[in-house]
Amino acid sequence: MGVKMKSEINHQSQIKALQLLFNPGEYSFFTNNVKSSAPIVPVESSIGKSFEYMSINPLLPNTNRCSKNVKEYRNFLIEYDVGFYSFDEQIEHANLIGLPFSLAIESGNKSIHFFVCLKMDIGSERYNEIASSLVEACKSDKAVKDPARLARFPEGLRIEKNRIQTVRQIKERVDFDVLSEWYNKININTPNAIRLDSSSSNANNYNGFKGVLNSSTISFFTVGTKSNWNNTLFSSACNAFGAGWSIEKVARAVGKINWRLEPGDISTIKSAFKTIHNQKISLDEINEVIKKLNIEGIKFVRGTTKT
Repeated sequence: MGVKMKSEINHQSQIKALQLLFNPGEYSFFTNNVKSSAPIVPVESSIGKSFEYMSINPLLPNTNRCSKNVKEYRNFLIEYDVGFYSFDEQIEHANLIGLPFSLAIESGNKSIHFFVCLKMDIGSERYNEIASSLVEACKSDKAVKDPARLARFPEGLRIEKNRIQTVRQIKERVDFDVLSEWYNKININTPNAIRLDSSSSNANNYNGFKGVLNSSTISFFTVGTKSNWNNTLFSSACNAFGAGWSIEKVARAVGKINWRLEPGDISTIKSAFKTIHNQKISLDEINEVIKKLNIEGIKFVRGTTKT
């Protein structure tokens, strides 16, 4: 691929990339100078321009660019320090490891900037934990953990190289569950890796990292087991309770395996809770959990006892 000159900016790609990163009416920071104190402006005002940099997350208007002024925490930047790989090889590597990126932009030099754009805000605390873990998982530049980080503006001009920061791939925003499933999968054999909890698809109710689940527990909560159901459920529930999971969260994870819970499942979950916390679960608490899960589509049925 030849070097694009300034007149060859693809404005349609630029617009689509900005629509992935930002919602209508949001503000951010755009500049050609990393030391600039330029104002926070509407994202729409950047369309058709050839800025070099942008802040990766939306910012509050009438403020300055810093992490405390981030309005919503949705976008992660993955930047590899792999100048010895071609652009195509970097994208091939990201696809090979299954990185669920939404957007890929050439840096205007030797690297590709990959953006993971979530569908909803997950808050600062959760963002920081996940960003730190992604850096380790992807062996990325550690500076990308900053939610107000500057990144290459899509179809902007890298001035010192006189190169367009070409948009290479545009996909779509990602569900948090998709990101967490990928992260847990690539770290399943890493003993001390923090696990992402994706038992609830509602990211606003996500309570962050809850300790470490072992690989057998993750496997059980993902696909279940064909044998020794009760024993596997008991050990997995003990692991989850020990990692800080609530009764509702454990019951939801078990229920989502087959979208049903049986009396034996509840009994096993109660036994695991008592084993870890040395206290019983009240009947009222169990009934409340069953009621919530039933609304979510997980049915409580009296079926054949699993073995």
